[in-house]
Amino acid sequence: TSVSDTGLTLLPFLYYYYSVKSLDSAGLQSSVFSSDGQLVYITNAIEEQSANFNLIIYPNPVTNIIFIKYFLIKNSKVEISLNDVLGKEIILCNEYQSIGYNEILISANDLNISAGVYFLKFKSKEGQKLVKIILN
Repeated sequence: TSVSDTGLTLLPFLYYYYSVKSLDSAGLQSSVFSSDGQLVYITNAIEEQSANFNLIIYPNPVTNIIFIKYFLIKNSKVEISLNDVLGKEIILCNEYQSIGYNEILISANDLNISAGVYFLKFKSKEGQKLVKIILN
């Protein structure tokens, strides 16, 4: 995190707490607001929200490393797979995970996949999502 005369730079996927104080024309404090923590996202991420879970995939397009972050409202079996346009499936995760924030880091190099279009499928008790991923 950095603050300068031109603005504030925040790092992705971190919580930031802030407080805003206002003064009236006499210089007296008129109100104070404090946050309970705000999670900062990146603009080139894909974020899917539902009532039951948040899914964040960053970055997209991908050069090598894919970050998959999600929040589960209860312990759940999570299935994550990557499919190419021909239907070939690579299982990335198939396990029970705990309530709260979870994340998976995937290396395209380790998967030995080439540049192209892929579909990431995320499935849990709370629902499922299908997200298009572009690998450069």
